[in-house]
Amino acid sequence: GAILAAVLFREAFVQGSGQDTRQYLLATVLAMSWLGGSNSVREIVQERDVFRREMAVGVSATAFVVSRWIVLSVATAVQAIVLHLVASSRQQNPIGQGALLRAGQIELVLALIGVGVVSVGIGLLISALVTDTPRALTLLPLVIIPTLLLSGLVVPTSGRTGVQELTYLNPVQWGSSAAAVSVDIRTAENCNLSGNTNALVNATCSNGRWERTAATQGLNFFMIVFWSVAMLALASWCTGWTMSRPLKRS
Repeated sequence: GAILAAVLFREAFVQGSGQDTRQYLLATVLAMSWLGGSNSVREIVQERDVFRREMAVGVSATAFVVSRWIVLSVATAVQAIVLHLVASSRQQNPIGQGALLRAGQIELVLALIGVGVVSVGIGLLISALVTDTPRALTLLPLVIIPTLLLSGLVVPTSGRTGVQELTYLNPVQWGSSAAAVSVDIRTAENCNLSGNTNALVNATCSNGRWERTAATQGLNFFMIVFWSVAMLALASWCTGWTMSRPLKRS
């Protein structure tokens, strides 16, 4: 359902102009954030009883969480591939060479997969911290919305003291930056033209994390991997902590 909604939203655009490129990125990053988070946000909280039994026979929290993370990450990666293939079917200007890879399309898909996998970790972390499924589902959009706002695709974050530094701690931001570099958003929004008075475009041109270089893109992908592992480690630790606490009895 989430993929279908994202595809239908994408069908309103034919990528070519800078505005359409930004809208495409915003739609796909939002879709992958939601897909990754929704795939995993119920996984731990609804399996508490199962895990307590497994824990009693020696199964560790890390093994429990990692096994689910692997399966969910693979499923999310498949969703990212299908989403991009269908959502970009009306593209007028196909992506050429990427900043790191010869095939820019593959680089973009890897960036979207990164957004989804990081979001899987975020969903698992939420699931480990709450006590029931309704609370997990309530918290998910409250986490996704700020991460999307701090991605730089909705409002400018570059050059804003405090806000720019905060984006470094936003796992989704690194994935969206990798996607923006893959489609060369700075060129799409005419950063090479002088006299542009559009504030959003000027913010795009001054965003160093969207610079189309191998070093910038390498950092983006490195941080995607770093935050994916960090979210997985936090989810594993929180799962072990919450599961080892005694059950509250009414």
